[in-house]
Amino acid sequence: MAQWFNDGAASQWVHVVRRGQIWHVRVGDTEHTAELLRWSPPHLTLRTSHGRVITCCVSTRAKRTEVTHQATTYRLAHTHRGAHDGAACASNGEILAPLPGRIIALLVETGARVQRGQPVCVIEAMKMQNEILAPSDGTVQFIAVNLSATVEGGTLLMKIG
Repeated sequence: MAQWFNDGAASQWVHVVRRGQIWHVRVGDTEHTAELLRWSPPHLTLRTSHGRVITCCVSTRAKRTEVTHQATTYRLAHTHRGAHDGAACASNGEILAPLPGRIIALLVETGARVQRGQPVCVIEAMKMQNEILAPSDGTVQFIAVNLSATVEGGTLLMKIG
């Protein structure tokens, strides 16, 4: 999963999960699915789930990516690799494991106040440590996993309300 922060005029989180030729993109609370039709740098052509074909110009410099579509440029800054937030969260505040792995750290306790973007646990997958971030401000209502537990993608980790 790649995660960016759109630091343009309307700042918002952008989450991208690529599975083969299919891309799942979430911008704020809106989810999109698109099929990769062609990648010929710097041009990216996708077909949306509604059948619309779009072509974007993509340029990357250091940790910043710019995507231009229909004369609008979106400036995206990569967050640190292995950080997962919102995409692993159900709409009711449940935080779900974004990938299978082993819980190697629980960074909060039940009743703790958390802020959006705060690390709440760490999942190790394929020798990579993946921080799971709080998707919103709130209080940890319960933690559904134990330290060292092995989890599948989609497993309920905790709930923030």
